[in-house]
Amino acid sequence: MSDVKIESQGKQILDCGKVCLNYKLSIRRPYITIEEVYLEKPFLQLERSADGKWLVPAPPEGKEQRREVPAGGEPSEPLWASIQRPMIQIVSGTIEARQQGNTILSIKDISGAVHLRAVPGAEGPKIQIDFENLHAQAQIGESVAWGIDGSGVLDGQELQVGSMLLSGPNNCRVQVEGQWDIGNLD
Repeated sequence: MSDVKIESQGKQILDCGKVCLNYKLSIRRPYITIEEVYLEKPFLQLERSADGKWLVPAPPEGKEQRREVPAGGEPSEPLWASIQRPMIQIVSGTIEARQQGNTILSIKDISGAVHLRAVPGAEGPKIQIDFENLHAQAQIGESVAWGIDGSGVLDGQELQVGSMLLSGPNNCRVQVEGQWDIGNLD
């Protein structure tokens, strides 16, 4: 597919020059399993409110779909947790974040692989994100090239990082771990 655009609440959040999907067909559910997503020149537009909260697209409140509950059974996990998450291969991507019309973050030339998968949690499933040889140019003052290896877990509005290694210029390496509320990330 060429020239793919995704909107949320009337605003464009993703524009991608080329998208390719590798998938399997089955005679049982799920009938189509997407194994890999290839994104060429994706441009992700993020926005931050005046009070510093990230505006993250989400289904309208109360509209989260759940699987059917068998008679006498317990409420099940959200429908999204049962969907297989493919590996995402990114080539020459860009992420731009804006606040009140000003660009506050620009990450360019993002290339590498990102693996997404659902993992069980005490309060429901979480999304695990594994970065594999991901490289990017961050623009904060002057442009700097960085590499990212490691993994994290998205749990609602919280990002939990067990271990992530950021590699930069002049043999600079930073190991990151911790928890952050992505709705209030500064």
